[in-house]
Amino acid sequence: MDLAVPRRLRAVDGPQIERFTSAEIAAFFASDYVVAAADRMGMRLRGRNLDHARGHDVISEGIAPGSIQIAGSGEPIVLLARQTTGGYPKIATVISADLPALGRLPIGAIISFERISMMQAAELRRKLFADVEGINARIARIDDAAEHCPDLLQHNLISGVIDARV
Repeated sequence: MDLAVPRRLRAVDGPQIERFTSAEIAAFFASDYVVAAADRMGMRLRGRNLDHARGHDVISEGIAPGSIQIAGSGEPIVLLARQTTGGYPKIATVISADLPALGRLPIGAIISFERISMMQAAELRRKLFADVEGINARIARIDDAAEHCPDLLQHNLISGVIDARV
């Protein structure tokens, strides 16, 4: 399992993608964005603002984590924690397989988005679940990995490491 945050987060089309011109959609997926502010509810992205082709007001509706809504100002906002509604057009949604990486992004990180299909997103979700299911098989007791003990003892892991044999 690769836990590195990808430079390009994968996303599927959002439910109001038709509110943007094809040029604005292409620009969104071709642009770099900086994480300007973030908390558990979402993250504001700084970069190229997008123009709405058919207005920025939509009826509030349920949203999926990872939804990328475009505020009236044109600023992209990625919604994270389970919010009940969102009232701006959503151009894309970060796929569930990339949500853990998205949540680890620090303020100041530079990211972009890659447009993929729903079939690709479903396959990547299955792969993530298979990787998570396989974690148990990769865990080893410390005495089974004794050759790594000196390496581990040189690092401050969660306030320190102890060796009960000493």
